[in-house]
Amino acid sequence: MVSTLDGITRRGRSRPAQSFADINPPHHAPAGAQNRIRVQVVGPDGTVKQDVQAEGNIVATYGLSRIVALLAGGSMNCSDWIGGMRIGTDNTAAASTDTRLLASTGSVDLTDSGDVAEAGARTLRCVATFASDNPAGAAQIREIGIYASSNVTTGIVARKDLTGAESVNKGASDSLNVSYDLVFTTA
Repeated sequence: MVSTLDGITRRGRSRPAQSFADINPPHHAPAGAQNRIRVQVVGPDGTVKQDVQAEGNIVATYGLSRIVALLAGGSMNCSDWIGGMRIGTDNTAAASTDTRLLASTGSVDLTDSGDVAEAGARTLRCVATFASDNPAGAAQIREIGIYASSNVTTGIVARKDLTGAESVNKGASDSLNVSYDLVFTTA
């Protein structure tokens, strides 16, 4: 016979205590973020001279901390998280502790409507056009980064090294159209 007081006031019939693993089972689908970048080199006559697509990333420690701060603060505007984009010529491997690009040559602020927007499927898209004088002259673009501030000097959120076939060759009179996606994933 079972009494409603069994396990509360009487020994022997209580449920076993739950472990941490019972309460928080392992193998949840962990969240992740990755970059998907497309850079088009456009000549002065409007023809696309090079079209590069790259995936993979370093989401910087600052960028992850900024997401947590925005979630905790209740403010979730894209412009509170991303303000600018930079390109550069250094080919040193990226690290999550990076605070800037290593050889930045051009920048664009992303503060206009539509520069940073939700693109569906858990994707945040940043679009920028680097005019032919940004940077001036020819350059081999090997790094690209998204920054928290529109002055694009501090607070790197994410970056990608463009190595090998991913590097972009910009001629002196070429402009660059960049689409930089931050894709949030689960495993």
